[in-house]
This record gives sequence, C-alpha cells and structure tokens, in this order.
Amino acid sequence: MEDLYKIFDSFFGEWMDDTSIETVILVDHFGIPKRKLSRVNFDRDEVISAIGSSLFRPTVVGLNEATVDANEIFIKAPRGYIVFYKLTDELYLGIISGPDCKIGLLQILIHSFSKKVHSLLTELSRN
Repeated sequence: MEDLYKIFDSFFGEWMDDTSIETVILVDHFGIPKRKLSRVNFDRDEVISAIGSSLFRPTVVGLNEATVDANEIFIKAPRGYIVFYKLTDELYLGIISGPDCKIGLLQILIHSFSKKVHSLLTELSRN
C-alpha cells in the first residue's frame, strides 16, 4: 500500500495547486479513510468516505434488487462538486472541489490516476 500512497501523494499533490480541488481521499470498501490530501480543514472524512463507498454497494443503500454499474458519481453541491470513483472492488477515490473546477479536467485526472493504480496493482500481482 505504501507504493499506492506515494503515487496518490505525488499525483494529486501536484494537481491540487493548479486546480480548485480542495480534498482528495482514498477509502476502502468499508468507508475507512486510508489517505487524504486537503487544502482546507475538513474533519468529516469518515462521513464522506462512508457515503462514497455506500454509493457503490447496493445492499447498503437498500437497492438489493437494483444493478449498480457505475464507476463514478458526480454530485453538484452548493459550494462545488463531490466526486466518487470506484478504483477497484476494495478501493475508492473521493474528490471535493470548488464550484469553478472543470469537470472535464477532473475526469481526466481521475482516469489517469486510475490507470496508475491498475498498473501498480498489475505489477504487484506479478511479483
């Protein structure tokens, strides 16, 4: 996991200065925060991460009969965007950004980071 955290810190640390991304968080499938970068004092990590992981698990949100096939969820909030992205079955990415953040840029960053994660996991599975 340390290699993943280094990639996370390096990748998003670089972009946070150039975008209106306020908080980026990695959480496990139980909603437990694993890593966070933030430019604001945001002490509700557990709430955001639990919501994010719950969105991808139909049994948690009471959708037992539904099929959830979404890898990303964008929520427009009054003060910006909240984005959740399913990296793997065990790992989720959450992003909180300001209202002037470009959605297209967020999607590019998310997909680029996802590719890095999958490359790392493929490499680790070979070893």
